[in-house]
Amino acid sequence: MFLARVMGHGPPTDAREALAANLYEEQTGGISHTAPHPELFLRMMDACGYVRADFDAVTLLPAAAEYRAWLDAQTTQAPWWVGFAVTAIFVEGSANERADLATPPHAGPVDEAEIARAVAAHPLVRVHKIPADAMQLTRVHRTVEAGHRHDAWRIVERHATDADAAVLVGVLEDALARWLAYRDAVAEACGLVR
Repeated sequence: MFLARVMGHGPPTDAREALAANLYEEQTGGISHTAPHPELFLRMMDACGYVRADFDAVTLLPAAAEYRAWLDAQTTQAPWWVGFAVTAIFVEGSANERADLATPPHAGPVDEAEIARAVAAHPLVRVHKIPADAMQLTRVHRTVEAGHRHDAWRIVERHATDADAAVLVGVLEDALARWLAYRDAVAEACGLVR
């Protein structure tokens, strides 16, 4: 939904193409030849023992509602390049961003051994003993997301002016602070303490 909103702002052609490819994968699993990503997430949650109906009507924690409202504003009210950076770089990014960007986006066949290692190292598998075959979303992210990561950075670097860059740094720092507050509130709700 966030990416579709950004596309609705009418960004330049290369940004629309990248957004369309990302949306196509997220909503259909068509690039990875799997299933829509929300379905892959629900399969992972099935393996964790959750009931799918639990995800139909969720009441957000206050910090989650605040973070979600902020994301909504960035993708509906801000210029397209702000919404694009927030969603395609920050939200879809990871702690492995630099390593992902160091790998060419379409470097040939997928390294199945590397994907198997990533799945085995995932906390749901390693700690919670979820079957590795329930982690198809992680497999898909390792297979196709590198291309989306490269596209996102290439487009922001191509279209953001020097003045835009200063704005983006501030927005992304704000995104990080809001995400950390959201994450800490979830941890607190789970009874975790520092």
